Amino acid sequence: MNIPYSFVCCLLDKCPLHKDCLRYLAAQNVDASKQTFNCLNPRVESVGTQDCPHFRSTEKVRYAIGLANVFNNVPGQYIKALRNQLISSFGQTRYYTEMRSGKRKITPKEQDEIAAIFKSLKIKAPVIYDRFEEDYHWS
Repeated sequence: MNIPYSFVCCLLDKCPLHKDCLRYLAAQNVDASKQTFNCLNPRVESVGTQDCPHFRSTEKVRYAIGLANVFNNVPGQYIKALRNQLISSFGQTRYYTEMRSGKRKITPKEQDEIAAIFKSLKIKAPVIYDRFEEDYHWS
């Protein structure tokens, strides 16, 4: 399990949600060579309850990776507007350096935003991602 450095774990096995909680699962899988890691404070009243605000589901989500081919099926007259809208929505660095190159996973929410941009520009072609990957939703 590739746990992000800043991810906050939870060790409360008495929590009613622990069997389905990513924070608990992550805590059980922290590398034994790691002497310290981030963990929720069990003395906070809401931690470890049925309504825990820190709960994260262990259900994996489908991330898109890379947008190198996003313009392949887009009619030429829409390419400039599409590029401008993607940069406007995600920022030049985030779009070009991270999302387009595949250095950063594109969340389901961001995939929905990209699909909405296509729809707003009346582009009927599907969004083409380089590939997909299932992983935990860490953030």
